[in-house]
Amino acid sequence: MKCVVGGGIAIGLLLAVRAGAQQKQPSPHYGGTAERTTVPAASRATPSRATLSVDGVTLREALRVIAKEWGKSVSYSSDVVPVTRRVSVHVRNAVVGEALDSALAGTGVVARVWSATQIVLEPDAPNAIRATPEHADAVGRVTDAESGAPVDRARVTVDDTGRAALSGVDGSFRLTGVSVGPHRVTARRVGYVPMTRRVVFALDSAITIDFALRATARSLDEVVVTGTIAPTEVRAVPSPITVISSHDIEQSGATQVDGLFRGTVPGAVAIDDGTHDGYPGLTFRGGIDFNQGVSSPAKIYLDGVELAYGNAFSQIDSKSIDHIEITRGPQASTLYGAGAMVGVIQIFTKHGSASLTHPQVDAQVSAGGVQSQWASGETFHQDHSLGVSAGDSAFDYAARASYTSTGEWAPEYDSKRAVFSGRVGGDLGGLRLDLTGQYSHRVYHIAPIDPYMAQAVRDGRWETGFDAFFDKPFFPSDTRSDENVGLTASFSTASWWQHHIVLGFDGYDNPRGSTAPRFLTPADSLRAYGEFATSRASVAYNTTLSAHLGPRVTSALTLGADYWTTTESSVSASEHADGTFALGAAYIRDSYDNTGLFAQEQLGFANRFFLTAGVRGDHNDNFGSGYGSAIAPRVGASYAGNAGSVGYKLRASYGVAIQPPLPFQKSASLAAAPFSVQVANPDLGPERQRGLDAGVDLYFGNRATFGATYYNQRVDDMITTVILSAPGDTTQIDQNQNIGRIKNSGVELEGSFTLAPLTFSATYSVFHSTVDQVSGGALGDGTGQYHSGDRLLLIPRTAGGFNTGFTLGRTQLHAGLTYVGSFRNYDRIALFNAVFGGDPNPQAPRAYIMDYPSVFKWNASVTQGLPHGVGAFVRVDNLTNSYASEVDNITAVYGRQTVVGLRATW
Repeated sequence: MKCVVGGGIAIGLLLAVRAGAQQKQPSPHYGGTAERTTVPAASRATPSRATLSVDGVTLREALRVIAKEWGKSVSYSSDVVPVTRRVSVHVRNAVVGEALDSALAGTGVVARVWSATQIVLEPDAPNAIRATPEHADAVGRVTDAESGAPVDRARVTVDDTGRAALSGVDGSFRLTGVSVGPHRVTARRVGYVPMTRRVVFALDSAITIDFALRATARSLDEVVVTGTIAPTEVRAVPSPITVISSHDIEQSGATQVDGLFRGTVPGAVAIDDGTHDGYPGLTFRGGIDFNQGVSSPAKIYLDGVELAYGNAFSQIDSKSIDHIEITRGPQASTLYGAGAMVGVIQIFTKHGSASLTHPQVDAQVSAGGVQSQWASGETFHQDHSLGVSAGDSAFDYAARASYTSTGEWAPEYDSKRAVFSGRVGGDLGGLRLDLTGQYSHRVYHIAPIDPYMAQAVRDGRWETGFDAFFDKPFFPSDTRSDENVGLTASFSTASWWQHHIVLGFDGYDNPRGSTAPRFLTPADSLRAYGEFATSRASVAYNTTLSAHLGPRVTSALTLGADYWTTTESSVSASEHADGTFALGAAYIRDSYDNTGLFAQEQLGFANRFFLTAGVRGDHNDNFGSGYGSAIAPRVGASYAGNAGSVGYKLRASYGVAIQPPLPFQKSASLAAAPFSVQVANPDLGPERQRGLDAGVDLYFGNRATFGATYYNQRVDDMITTVILSAPGDTTQIDQNQNIGRIKNSGVELEGSFTLAPLTFSATYSVFHSTVDQVSGGALGDGTGQYHSGDRLLLIPRTAGGFNTGFTLGRTQLHAGLTYVGSFRNYDRIALFNAVFGGDPNPQAPRAYIMDYPSVFKWNASVTQGLPHGVGAFVRVDNLTNSYASEVDNITAVYGRQTVVGLRATW
C-alpha cells in the first residue's frame, strides 16, 4: 500500500509542477489605458520574419508566444482584448504584423506600433466598446470521395473550440455557436482518412462546409483512445491497435460480439464453441493458464465501464456498436490496471446525430434456418432490432432494442436473447456528459452433457456407473442477465488541460438448474438449482496535460486513479418435491477491492518520433497479506515517416501486466472435505505477463495497408495448485502457489486493399504457446496433462481469415473465410471409450492428447438497396456446412446458417 500512497504523492507533485509550467509568464490584467508589458528580448536576436504554428490556444497565450518569437513587447487591456478566446495561428516566413492579424481576426482589435520593440492592441474604431463575442453556424455534408454516398456518424469538429457534430444518415451535419472568425474544421470517421478545411465563420450567415472523405482501412491520422486513454493519433501509439468499424460490424452480420473477431483481429482466436457459445472462446496471443490453454478474454470496457464478468461479452448487442478498439499484449495494463494480462477491448456504442430535423429510426427484420447433424431439417433462427436517434449540437440521444433466438438445433440446446441499450449526451458550457446503459437477458436451454456423450450412454456404448442420470431429459435452464450503466464527464480547465471521469456499474446474474423433476426413480423427484452473481462498481479519473516544449516538441502527461469494488456470490442447492432441501446446499459470498494509480508521459518530436513511458501501482484485496502492491511499467517508441508515396510507422513496446488471485485461491478451505483440504497462502501474489512486441505498418496512399508484429511474452508467477501431502496420506493437502510459467511468442500479419468498388482485408497469425515451467507437485502435472515444453491445448499453431467486398450501384457483395490451424486437445471419444467402454487398462489421460486438423469456414452475403431507405439482404454462414469442431470431437457445432432480412432507415 505504501507504493500506492507514494504514487499518489508523486502524481500530486507532477500535477502541481506541470500546472505551474503551463502558467509561466501570465499576462497581467490591466484596466483603463493600455500599459506596457516588458518582454525581455536582449537574450536573442530579434527576427524580422519567423514561422509559427499553434492550434486551439487562448488569445492570451498566442500573444505571449508571438511576443517571444518576434522579440516584441505587446501591451493591451483585457477589457478590450478577448484574451480567453481560442485561436489558431499558422504563418510561414511572416512579419510580426501578419501573425498578430491572424491571431486577432474577428475580434475588432488591431495592433498599433508604438516603438521599434513595443506594440499596443486597441479597438479598431476610436471609443469603440467591446461587444459580446458573436457566434455563427455552419452546415454541410460528408460523403465518400469514391462513390459519393453519404457517410453517417462522421464526427465534424471545430478544432480550436471543441464544438462538434455527427453527420446523419444522409451525411448532413450542423455546427452551431461557433465564434466568428477563421477556424480549422475536421471531419473524421473510422475507416476514412481525416480531412481538415480552413474556413471563416461569418456573423448572421450560415456557411456551407462539405467533406469528401477517402476510404482507408487504416490511417496514421486515425484517432484512438485505447492504449493511451487520451485521444491520440495512431502514428504516436507504440503498441498495435485494431479498430473494428460499424461498417465491418454490419458487413459481418454477427449476432454475438465474439463473432466480430473471427479472422479479423491478428493475434486473436475466436473459437466457435457450438453448444457452449454463451462462454466466448476468445484468446489473445496464446494462453495464460493451464486450463487447457483457454485464457480469459481481454479486459473489456463498454463505453468506459468495465464488465464485471468477461463471459458477459456475448450479451452485448452488436448492432448498438459504433466501433471497437483492441490493443493486444500486456502494455495496456499500465493504464487499465489489474486484469489486462492479454490486452484491452474498448466497445463504443452509437451516439445520436445533430443533423436531423426529426428523430432517425432504423429497423431490421430477419429470419432463417440453422442446419445441424443433431436435428432433421433446419432449426428456425430470427434476429430483429429497432433503434432511434436524434439530437442537436448541445444534446443527443440514441436507443435500441434487439431480439435474437435460435431453436433447438441440438437436443435440449436453444437460446433467446433480448437487449435494451441507450445513451444520452450533452454539452453544458464546455462540460460533456454522457449517460449510457445496457440491459440484456438471455435464456438458454443447455444440457449439462454434450449430446454425443448423452447419446453414447443411452445407446449402451458407454457405461458410466450412473447411467440412470442420462436416461431422462435434463430439463435444463440457464438464464443470464447483465446490466451496465455509466456516467462519463469530460471537460477542460484550459486548452492544455483535459479531464475525464467515469462512474460505472456492471452486474451479471446467472441462475441455472432444471425446470422440472426428472423422476430418475419413481421415488426420486429431485430438482437442482445454482446461481452465480457478480457486480462491480467503479470510478476512474484521468487528466491529460498537453504542452509545446519547443517549436517541434510536444508533451502529453496523463495522470490517473481508479477504484473498483466487486462482489461475487454462488449458491447451489437441491430440492425434493415436498419442498425440503437435500444435503450439500452451499452459499459463498466474496467482496474485494482494487485501487490503482498511474502516470504516463508521451513525447513527440517533429510529429515523427514519439516516446511513451508509464508506470502503475495496484493494490488488490486478493493479494496475500504479505505481498503489498504490484507495479506495472511500460515503455515504447514509434517513428512515422514517408518513403516516396508510402507512409510507414516503426514501433516497439515493452510492458508488464498482472492478474490478481481469485478470492478462494489465497484462503484456506471453508470446510474440510473427507479426502482433501486447502491451506492458505498469505504471500500469494498476482500472476504476471511481461514482454515486448515490435512491428512495422505500411500505408500505400489510401489504397492499401500492411502490418507485421513480432511478440515475445512470458507468464510468470502463474497460480497453480500444489500437493503438499505425501503420497498415500489419507487426506490430500493442497496449496495455491506462484510457480507456473508459460512462454508465448508469435507473428501477427494484417493487410488491406481498396480499389473501388473492391475491398479486401486479411490477417494471419502464428502462435508458439508452451509450458515453460511446472512443478512436479502441481496438480496440472500430477494429472498427466502438462510437462515442461508442451504446447498448450486448444491454442492453434496458426489462425487467420480474409474478407472481400464488391459494390456495384446499390448492390453489395461480401465473402469471407475464417481459419483455425491445427491444435492439440484430448481425443475425447478415445478417452471415453477407454474409461467408459470397458478397457481394463486405460492409459493416463495424457496419452489421449492428439493433433486436430485445421478448420476452414466460409461465409457470404448479398445486400440490395431499395427505394426509400430500404435494403434487402441474404447472409450465409458456414457456407459449406462443415461440422468440424474447433474444440474437440464430441462438442456439437452449428452447421450452415442462412438468414434473409430487410433493413430500413427513416
